[in-house]
Amino acid sequence: MCSQPGHRPQEDWKSVQCWLGSFFMEGSRERAKFKGLLSKLCSINILKSLALMADVLTELKNLSEILQNRKTTLPKAHDIMTTYVKRIESFNRYPGQHAVDASQAEEVMEFKGEELRVGRSPIIDSAQFIRAVADNMKERLISTTANRAQASVAANRKEGYNSLINQMSSTLTTGTMTILDLEIMR
Repeated sequence: MCSQPGHRPQEDWKSVQCWLGSFFMEGSRERAKFKGLLSKLCSINILKSLALMADVLTELKNLSEILQNRKTTLPKAHDIMTTYVKRIESFNRYPGQHAVDASQAEEVMEFKGEELRVGRSPIIDSAQFIRAVADNMKERLISTTANRAQASVAANRKEGYNSLINQMSSTLTTGTMTILDLEIMR
């Protein structure tokens, strides 16, 4: 038997293969569906896409665990997130461990004892995926360009409101407010 007691299929590659393979032997009517799914999992494109996602998700998991620490202050969290953005962006130049393993598996066309095939499945554009994740993380940083732009707009509005209030208070104290002044304030 393929599985070990207490072993879940999603925990390792061989278990997934055995789990899907068990449907072939049962003669179930969904046999073709599971055979196709196993075939897709043995595609080099799927393997490389999963490897990229595993590398990025590992970094995000580590970041999440650090940020959940109660001793992490906001400025420190900002610095840590900036560091992790750079680490994730570095996957464009220096692939992570899972991506390296997938590349080695592609060279021999075998992964964990299973023969790999060239599939028709599209491969994730790694540069685009990494850029999307990094951009999403940058949006959550404390001081981004967008936040600075919003702050400058708010400062300009505050300045305009303050000058309007000052004008109103000076005209109210002198009693020289006209209909034209009221129209301008609208």
